[in-house]
Amino acid sequence: MSQAGYDHVQRGRLHPLLHAVAGGTLLGGLAFGDQPYAMAALFVAAAGLSAAAFASHRLRVRDDGDALVLSFGPLPFRRKRVPYADIRSVARGRTTLLDGFGVHWLPFRGWTWNIWGFDCVKVETGSATLRIGTDDPDGLAAFLRARSGAAGERV
Repeated sequence: MSQAGYDHVQRGRLHPLLHAVAGGTLLGGLAFGDQPYAMAALFVAAAGLSAAAFASHRLRVRDDGDALVLSFGPLPFRRKRVPYADIRSVARGRTTLLDGFGVHWLPFRGWTWNIWGFDCVKVETGSATLRIGTDDPDGLAAFLRARSGAAGERV
């Protein structure tokens, strides 16, 4: 991989389950046809689950010139830019079940952006810790070290 750019998409595996639960919730709402508030609440819940399913199909990690951009999709639920100038260290690592999937912040661990699996790249900036879940940890870590000039280690 050249230093000219990085663009990698990792596919999630939980969205079919979310789609199924959304469908079941929608059908459950139909069963409450004589109770409009219960039916409306279940329809709203089904819409939220469906939106979460469409947001969790993939995690794209790409070079944007002066920063790394993280985005879920195809529904653009969350997006984050990490300027290369802010990166202090880069290390290959592993997330835990505690870190979970999606976007999470935990005390003493920092932010986690993960769509599936436990491989990640741990990025330290001047003010935060970020764990980026990926199925290409070596490639992403090497790109970030080269692009940011950050120190690297294997964790």
